[in-house]
Amino acid sequence: MRRINVFLLAGFLVGVSLHGQDTLRLEDAIAIGLKQNFSIAIAQQDVAIATNNYTRGNAGMLPSISLSGSLGKAESSTHQEFVTGNVVDKTGAASTQYNAAVDLNWTLFDGGKMFSSYQKLAVYKDMGLQQLRLEVETAVASISTQYHWVAQQELLLRSYEQLLASLQQYAQWMQTVFDAGQIRKSDMLLATLEVNRQKANVLRQREVLESAKRQFNQLLARDPLTPFAIPELSTLPGTLPKTYDRSVILSNNLRLQWLESEKRAIALELAEWKAERYPKLQLSAGYSYNKTDNQAGFLLFNRNHGWNAQLGAQWNLFDGNRLRREIANARIRILQSNIRYTGTKLETELQIEEAWAAYRLAIELHRLETENLGIARQHYDLTMQNYRDGASLFLEVKEAQRQQEQAHQSLLSQWYEAKRAEIEFQRLNGELVR
Repeated sequence: MRRINVFLLAGFLVGVSLHGQDTLRLEDAIAIGLKQNFSIAIAQQDVAIATNNYTRGNAGMLPSISLSGSLGKAESSTHQEFVTGNVVDKTGAASTQYNAAVDLNWTLFDGGKMFSSYQKLAVYKDMGLQQLRLEVETAVASISTQYHWVAQQELLLRSYEQLLASLQQYAQWMQTVFDAGQIRKSDMLLATLEVNRQKANVLRQREVLESAKRQFNQLLARDPLTPFAIPELSTLPGTLPKTYDRSVILSNNLRLQWLESEKRAIALELAEWKAERYPKLQLSAGYSYNKTDNQAGFLLFNRNHGWNAQLGAQWNLFDGNRLRREIANARIRILQSNIRYTGTKLETELQIEEAWAAYRLAIELHRLETENLGIARQHYDLTMQNYRDGASLFLEVKEAQRQQEQAHQSLLSQWYEAKRAEIEFQRLNGELVR
């Protein structure tokens, strides 16, 4: 079972090329399924948002600079009489005002909140990537399991068809020896019934296979009637490790990694609230330019420009216990996250033991079923030879054939169970997605 590199996801989202017109390999199926998976698409967008948010400016570390300006014009009629006897009388006197300014605001100290915020944004980015990997892991596990289910049904159909061909061959032989008067008609009729029964098995299994393919196409989010064939697969189960390290598996588990990140994010949130206890130190600076032109009045022309700076401090001494309440709530959320992590860890440990036991049992049963199939085939061949020699009844042949059929079904069933257990063990170990 190959692992999927989530950072190469964009590579196989661009396009998928199948090897062969109708042959669908597992790698191709995974690529198609990941391309069409809506949960993965949403998780990708969440990663993009978290990446965009991960900036020093968003954490409040950088200053804000603004530029403003205005131009104003006015027209008025003026009549003024002064004590000196001078009279000013103007109609339609115009005035023009020019204003421009550059302002800078910078928080120099906020109790360390900006640094906690920046670290929290980094954790959110990691959580987005971890969630994407979880979605990919879930999709890969589901597609791989369903793919081997379809493969099992196809292998069953092939075995039924091979058995049907064998029964038809023996039925023809029995018809020949019956025509020669060497066997009873009842045996010949029973052989015909077995052929018809196996034809029915083939028809039913074809429908089971087609249904499995339709469901698999739906899982890949494509037309349910899209034709495909499973290439020849080895019916040998994967290699079972001699042992495993539970601590390594727990450290590789993607769900536990996400919960670890959640714990760090909530701890940083608490640090943000604690920083509110300290005073804030802010720097404000700017440069302004103002100019006024008047055609009437005492001041016909005025212009001033220059820079200014201000260093200010703010300390919230009492806010109605809001800060105290937020700190208490953050501590409760930390406790909740620890409980979630501990509960999930215990659940994962149980799942690891169950998956390991199921994997080990499936491989051992596969070995036994392989041995049973070989014995059943020898028994069938021996019974058929005895029947030809007149040393056994056809009912014994029928029973031997049934045992061989069941042995083959059991072998394929155990092969599928072994593959499913292998996929689940790899999922818990974080091996499906790097």
